[in-house]
Amino acid sequence: MPDSEYIFEVDVPSVVENFSNINTDTNPFDVSVKIKAAGNILSNLDARESLCSKAMTNDATLGICSEFIYDEGCKIEEAVIQFKIDDEYAVEADTKKAEDSEFYTLFPLLISVLELGN
Repeated sequence: MPDSEYIFEVDVPSVVENFSNINTDTNPFDVSVKIKAAGNILSNLDARESLCSKAMTNDATLGICSEFIYDEGCKIEEAVIQFKIDDEYAVEADTKKAEDSEFYTLFPLLISVLELGN
């Protein structure tokens, strides 16, 4: 069975090169992914700042709006995107949320989180 048809289950840690455009010293969180998908996951997965990131910035935004791309020729069964927030920003976010009823989330709507093909 070719790799593009066989489903692999992989925990992709934050330290892989695929996330180097997201997990930077200036971004207040690190991203990792648990994924069940066909194909060579590390070769087919890419992450970057969304082109919509600047337009999505508001008081409820923490960091950049991330975009995840996966080879459209390979099926994704399941993906869990994990955000590890730096401690200083998590405390600030909790304080803002408690003080402001308009503060609902740490992240804007994630556009193009994963291109799932079908």
